[in-house]
Amino acid sequence: MYYMKIQNLLKKAWIYYVVIGLIFLIFSIKIIISNHINEDILLRALGVLFLMMGFGNIIYSLEGIKNKEFYWGEILFWGVLESITGFLIVKEKLVVEKFILLEISSAVEKISSLELELEGYIIIFYIGTFLIFRGLSNIVTNIYNVSLNSKEVLVKCLINLIGIDDFCLGIVIIICMYINLDFFKYIILLYIFITSIFIILFGISLKKVLKNKGIA
Repeated sequence: MYYMKIQNLLKKAWIYYVVIGLIFLIFSIKIIISNHINEDILLRALGVLFLMMGFGNIIYSLEGIKNKEFYWGEILFWGVLESITGFLIVKEKLVVEKFILLEISSAVEKISSLELELEGYIIIFYIGTFLIFRGLSNIVTNIYNVSLNSKEVLVKCLINLIGIDDFCLGIVIIICMYINLDFFKYIILLYIFITSIFIILFGISLKKVLKNKGIA
């Protein structure tokens, strides 16, 4: 009974990815056309994207539990981590508006005070680091995953591209911490736009794979 429920979910998995991709592609295009980029809205959108992708990857990982050649454990791990990350971003658990650290003592109070501003640095560093490691994980796993047949090559290529996308933009996000924080919102918008296209293509290719396996 449990296995049949999983099979039924997998039949709709490709639709799930395509719909998510279309929603966020339309969202990003609308933001670009309006030329009004709100960082808070983009962060929440990124959080929802992570949350929905995490849920989808958890379901997708269940397909390969009985397949020793399928890296279902890693997909499940990242699915759970994506869901947690998305929840934290949406709930603003990582947002740091402004911290001011004042070093005050009777000896130096009249001389100086140390002011340290950390506007959003925690969430930027977390997202950048998360994307870097997730990208590396996707790339390395697919390099050593030689069990894919010809029908699954496209899926492997797309996962590699998503990994490269994650890794490169993750590095750019970290760099923007030291250059200009204003770049962060543009990078997030670019990430949502590119990733939404990859998600759509992944969903379409997943349909072919599931159909080949007699699931879809």
